[in-house]
Amino acid sequence: MEINAVIQDRLEAIPELSEFYYSIDSKINLTDNDSFWDCEDDFCKLLRSDFPLSFINYELTRTLGSETYISPGNATDNDYSIILSKKFQLSMKILEQGTAISEKLYSATEHLFIGCVDFKGTGPFYTDLFKQPDPFPVEVLDRTKAIYFNKRQEVKPSGIMKVIAGEDTISMLQPKTPIVLLLLASRNLYKIRWEYDRKTLCPIRSISLSPNASRLEYTARMLSEIGDDSSIDPLKALLKHEAHFVRWEAIRSVMRLDFNEGVMLLKKALDDDHPHVRNAARKSLCALGIPEENSVEN
Repeated sequence: MEINAVIQDRLEAIPELSEFYYSIDSKINLTDNDSFWDCEDDFCKLLRSDFPLSFINYELTRTLGSETYISPGNATDNDYSIILSKKFQLSMKILEQGTAISEKLYSATEHLFIGCVDFKGTGPFYTDLFKQPDPFPVEVLDRTKAIYFNKRQEVKPSGIMKVIAGEDTISMLQPKTPIVLLLLASRNLYKIRWEYDRKTLCPIRSISLSPNASRLEYTARMLSEIGDDSSIDPLKALLKHEAHFVRWEAIRSVMRLDFNEGVMLLKKALDDDHPHVRNAARKSLCALGIPEENSVEN
């Protein structure tokens, strides 16, 4: 598998990382999502080796040595992307004592190992684990599918926990000591993430993980606000997009530009693959006082 020059340099400089990378790259099969769990022994070995300290020292040296050095991935002040590939992502998160933790609850869209790095002055970290008893399909937001509290999990230094995509939601508690986490994540297995209400534990919205789809939705809305009829055909092309919210925004945008054309698209949307689009189309036609038709030939 091709990797960029920065990651290649890391593999050459840190033997533990190189051994880990080539071992799990051969184990993870993109046609078998559960093959990710075969990497547990490799992850534990890396976590309990000298790698975490070696990596931090390496990054410090590289950063000080070159003002143009840029760590790959979405690095922040306390997050470091170590390896980013089509099969998995290895990263490190540093949490200071008392770090504020997000109150939001999101479903996991990737399988995940979380390891607690052992070093002087650290301690265990704690998470609240919630379970989704009926996780599929994730593409259709069902507000009745509440998660339930499963347990509060303690992960001691050198210990790990597993997070299952589609089934698990975790909420980290505020750390009482400095914590360094090593995380191994599979590729995204789902294109939609659910956000849950803290009090009811019911889903409140679905979030697309595709920047392209979100960009198309925004662009469609912007074209309708500009108000030029020449945008109708490009907007109608979005009706074939795989993301249901892109298709629905295209219909709404066309309707702002041409009412009659929009009504025709609403009638066609009664046969859309996604129930949210079908229901929205039905409600819109009803609000407009237009007789509902079961289907419209293309």
